[in-house]
Amino acid sequence: MILGDVLHGALNREAPWLSTWDSWRARHATLSVEAVLGNHDRALDAERLGLHVHGEEHRQADLVFRHEPVASAEGHVLAGHVHPVRRVRAVGLSARLPVFWLSPDCSVLPAFSAFTGGFEVRPRPGDRLLACTGKTVIALPVAGRSNS
Repeated sequence: MILGDVLHGALNREAPWLSTWDSWRARHATLSVEAVLGNHDRALDAERLGLHVHGEEHRQADLVFRHEPVASAEGHVLAGHVHPVRRVRAVGLSARLPVFWLSPDCSVLPAFSAFTGGFEVRPRPGDRLLACTGKTVIALPVAGRSNS
């Protein structure tokens, strides 16, 4: 499930990544690749990419898949859009890392491309942050709670 913004703009049919995508789709032809629409998906050619698009929201069991991280009475929201990051500072290290931003009613997944930038999250008590270091995922401390 892609949580919106499949592409930032129209599909460039000459883009080098497209042949890699086509090869991957051919190897995984039975895999359903699904997406909800994001704010940059106005010109999405879902058929060309072999995607099944659900619109702006899709519900499955007690999960709500959407692009915008807005809570829902229908279930726990999984969202994208804000590309959460957190600055991590330690002896000899200062890095801005993509994070999973988990809260009781909405979880925001990280983005892993240099193009997407990132939004420095300000977690609330009760939230959890899981940083992606490239080799592992580590829990980060959040003010007002213990991350044990």
